[in-house]
Amino acid sequence: MEIERTSGQAQGAGLGTWPKVAIIILNWNGWQDTIECLESVSNLIYPNYEVIVLDNGSTDDSIAQIISWLMRCCEVQISIDLQDTLPLGINIVFRAGKITLIHSQENLGFAGGCNIGAVIAISNPSVKYLFFLNNDARLSPEAISEAVRVAEVTGADMIGSVILDRPGGNLIFAGSACLGELFWPTPVRFLFKVRARFASNAFPASMVPGSAMLLSQRLVRSCLASRGYLFNPILYLYGEEVDLGFWAQKNGFRSMIAPRSLVYHRLDVADRRKMSRVQYYLARNFIILGNLHLPLFIRPLFYVWHFLFRFVLILIWTIKGQNEIVRAIIHGLVDGAKFMSGKGDAQWRQKYQ
Repeated sequence: MEIERTSGQAQGAGLGTWPKVAIIILNWNGWQDTIECLESVSNLIYPNYEVIVLDNGSTDDSIAQIISWLMRCCEVQISIDLQDTLPLGINIVFRAGKITLIHSQENLGFAGGCNIGAVIAISNPSVKYLFFLNNDARLSPEAISEAVRVAEVTGADMIGSVILDRPGGNLIFAGSACLGELFWPTPVRFLFKVRARFASNAFPASMVPGSAMLLSQRLVRSCLASRGYLFNPILYLYGEEVDLGFWAQKNGFRSMIAPRSLVYHRLDVADRRKMSRVQYYLARNFIILGNLHLPLFIRPLFYVWHFLFRFVLILIWTIKGQNEIVRAIIHGLVDGAKFMSGKGDAQWRQKYQ
C-alpha cells in the first residue's frame, strides 16, 4: 500500500494531534556520539516525544559526560518515579527535560539494551510509538514526523527510515526482505535503495533498519506477551531486526519504509577488532536465524549456501592477511553449528566485546 505525501509539518499541528513517541538510544563507551545524536533530536520539528538513553555497561566516563551535557542544555527535573519498577542492575541516574538517562551494570548487547528501553517506554501509557535510534546516527528534523505520519495513515506497526551517510549524501539503506537478508542481502538491498531513491510514497519492506526504526506500542506489547522479549537476546548483536521482521510477518503486522524520514548514519572504517566482532556474530547469528525462521525443507539449502559464502569470505580475508578476522568467522560458524546463543563463550567475550 502506498500513501500520498503531505506538505504539512508537525510543528503546524497541535500537541494533541501527534501521538507521543519514546526515542530509545543505547550508549556503550561512546558518549561523544550519543551527545551529537541528542543534539540532532533537539532539532526535531516533532512536538511530542521523550528520550530514553540507556548506558549499556560503559567502562569509560560516559555517564558523567552525558550528565554534564544534560545539565548545560536541559531543564533539570528531580522527580524519578520509575526506580522501583526497573529490573535488577538497571538504575535511573538522571532526568532532565524530555531525557531520562538509565544505566545498566553490564553490557546487555543491542537486543538486551533495547528490550529494557522498550519495557520502560511502554510503562508510560501515553506513549504510542517507540523509535529505536543508533547513537552514532543523526536525525533529520522531519525524521520522526514522517515516520509517524506513515504509521498513522497506513496503519503499519513497523516503520523504517531511509539511511544516508550524511545530509545530501549517499543512500546506505532503505529496507530489505527478511528472506533475502539470509541468502544474499546485497542485490535485495540494492533494489530497495533504487525504489527509495525514486519513491514519492511509502512502500512495504519486511525488514527495516534497526538503526532507525519506529514500532507501535501495539506491536511491542504483543511481541513481549508472546515471546517475552522484543529483540531476540540470544543474538546479542546483529540480525535482531531480521528476527523481528520474521516475527512481525508471521503475526500479521505490516512494515513500511518512509522515504521522507531521513536519518544520517556515517560509515566508519572498522578496525580489525571491530571487524572480527562483526564477522563472528554474522557467521553465527545467521545460522541461528535460519534455524528459527526457515521452513525445514529450505534449511539444508540455506546452511550449504551460508557456509559456502563464509568460506569465500575466509579466502578473501586470508589473502589480505587478516588472520584474526578469519579465525572470527570460523569461530562463528562453529558456534552457530552448535546453536550457541548470547554473547559467545567467555574467551570470545574477553577478546572481542
